[in-house]
Amino acid sequence: MNDESPDPVELTRRYGLWNSARHFSWKRAIPEAQSDDRDALAVYWLELRDEAAKDASPGRPINAKQGVIAEKIDGLWIPRYYAVEGERVAEPIEGPPAAIDGIECVGQAKRYAAARRSNEWHNDKHSPGFSDDDCPRETVDLDANEVESEREAAIALGGEIERRYAEGVVKQRLHQPELRKMTLDHHGTACAYCGMDVPQIVEAAHLVADSEGGAASAENTRPMCPNHHRAFDAGLLVWDGSRFGPADGTLLVGPAPSAVGRGLAGA
Repeated sequence: MNDESPDPVELTRRYGLWNSARHFSWKRAIPEAQSDDRDALAVYWLELRDEAAKDASPGRPINAKQGVIAEKIDGLWIPRYYAVEGERVAEPIEGPPAAIDGIECVGQAKRYAAARRSNEWHNDKHSPGFSDDDCPRETVDLDANEVESEREAAIALGGEIERRYAEGVVKQRLHQPELRKMTLDHHGTACAYCGMDVPQIVEAAHLVADSEGGAASAENTRPMCPNHHRAFDAGLLVWDGSRFGPADGTLLVGPAPSAVGRGLAGA
């Protein structure tokens, strides 16, 4: 893991579980598990301890008296609950009011969050020998496992899977139809890689991505079929300044370029 990264963890769930306050304060340690259900994380922590106690082989020690369940807010992990030995529900962290970077928390939560941000809590003096080897290698998504089980059961029974939707604000490029017309008028209607000439579906591919400040101009675009446009965006094809070609070490994305396509690519 990169020491320079402020926090490499990107979770889709609301809460993350750490084995102990020591693990949480180790900035590079990823959570043991994630979930929108904090009590499910508390139960999972108990299961981890039980499994570690039964396993006689050397491995990561899970012998803390309590785990830490934190919520990620504005890119910062804020401890909210403890997973406590013998309890199957998350226990709220208590203590005097506090705040870190303007985010409200209580008690030891501020100390833990500050330690994780600075990585100064656990060093050779406070935790001799502690390293990345003491941390989990992957984060278990408890909610995803539950959803997948429900989907598998529905499919096995020939039933209908749950339809799920998300609402949000989407940034849409309203100028894209105009840019596509400009591109096809300037470069022609055939894919600049394979030569497929079906104007109804050929798209305008940015050579320098719009998200990277690429200009909305014919000079910065080429016509591409949907298949090879997606391949280019995924890094499977590269632009060398005059033509498209397969990226090093990648499989060819069919169909192969035709003679017409090779001619267009160098145009």
